[in-house]
Amino acid sequence: MHRLSHLIFGGALTVVAGALLLPKVGEGTVVVASLASLVGTTAPDTLEVRYWRGNASVTLLPHRTITHYPPLWLALFVAGVWLAWNISAPAGIALTGFSFGAFTHLLADMMTPMGIPIWHPYKHRKSLRIITSRWRNALVIAVACLSAVVASKDAFAAQGLAEEPPNRCVQGTECGWWFGYIDPLAQQEEEPEEEAPTLSAQPPEETKDPCRDKTTWTAKCGFVDPEGDFAFQAIQRDALFEQATMNPRDSKAVEALQYYHKWMLDQATLMTRMWEWNMIQNSDLNPAVSNAVTSFGLRAAALARDERRKTVFQDLQDQGAFLVWFTRPSCSYCGAMASVVQRVGRYAGLPVWDASLEDTCMPGFEDRCKTAPETIEPATLLGVKSVPDLFLHLPKDDVWVRVSSGMDAAQTILGRIDMFFSAIRSAAAKGIASTNGRPPVDFDERGLQAALVSAGVVQDQSE
Repeated sequence: MHRLSHLIFGGALTVVAGALLLPKVGEGTVVVASLASLVGTTAPDTLEVRYWRGNASVTLLPHRTITHYPPLWLALFVAGVWLAWNISAPAGIALTGFSFGAFTHLLADMMTPMGIPIWHPYKHRKSLRIITSRWRNALVIAVACLSAVVASKDAFAAQGLAEEPPNRCVQGTECGWWFGYIDPLAQQEEEPEEEAPTLSAQPPEETKDPCRDKTTWTAKCGFVDPEGDFAFQAIQRDALFEQATMNPRDSKAVEALQYYHKWMLDQATLMTRMWEWNMIQNSDLNPAVSNAVTSFGLRAAALARDERRKTVFQDLQDQGAFLVWFTRPSCSYCGAMASVVQRVGRYAGLPVWDASLEDTCMPGFEDRCKTAPETIEPATLLGVKSVPDLFLHLPKDDVWVRVSSGMDAAQTILGRIDMFFSAIRSAAAKGIASTNGRPPVDFDERGLQAALVSAGVVQDQSE
């Protein structure tokens, strides 16, 4: 296999390995290890030190001997892992990735008729005899590239980068609510009063900061608030990402990209809050007002008819509802969210169960805890792809509603629960449009009785 083939084959396997490790080790580790791995894909041949003797190209070390000896690269791989854990994470990660790239080279050479040494660096080469022609060489590379594409797609979906609708339904359960309510007006900070300009005999000349102008801004300026200029933010995004990617050990370069990402998340958060605010102010934008949700809405209509004015949380307590929190004790985000989830449970008056995907419970949740493997199947059915993930369960209806995924504030989660079930009540009070061709339910005496019979809440008295 030639040098270019080794680069493509090794690069494809590096993408597969990076996609598998991305949810566990993070983007920075994967980028460093991947770059080192690409260098390592040709290392066994490069280390043979090729030079010219007369008109012939020869190598200082015999071809496919000590530099193609698997135990040597295995030792370097183990040393890299130890170095990453105990002394220097960047150096250890780079050495581990470099060794992995060399292993892809050895795997490719082992598929050729010449093979590689296994037990002794200068004797007894072993071969799988898979690549015996050019078309087989192309087929092996194509399979590796296809595997890289599939693994990359799955990794993006697992990280939540794939496009998903705001409402998600799990087979066998009912739809959950994916966003909550926070009053954006309450979050606005008071603008400082402008000071009166001071008069001077000679006003100083205003010097324009080159970092504030998109035509003179460079990556060395770091992130600058674009102040509503979309083109300016796009220029900063591309330049800062390139600078951080090409200089991953430069703390200033990485910090500048982090400032950009923080600004971008702040903008997205503000837009989400305004989105929710608009739905509250204009009921035409809220799909929950006119669409059937669950039998909880029917029960809410019956309670309203009997003038039983209870809060949403009291209604949930009456139904025996409880929170189920999918976690991993080894997850740092789960540890940071533990106190938030406990506050939500105390405020709502609902018990919180820790559904750990490992064999131990989260600290502070030992009294109500289930561990793996008992929790794996429920997590799969509910579509849990990352932790922490918080669900509200209504046992009477067997309804599961996702109320938080990832890091959230307690008020955000409580707002989601209140907004979701308040929307159900609103839909129940107005009448729920049927989706199966039947007349809509208007919740008068006959309509309500028909709805309860249809939902299986009561039996038909006419039978």
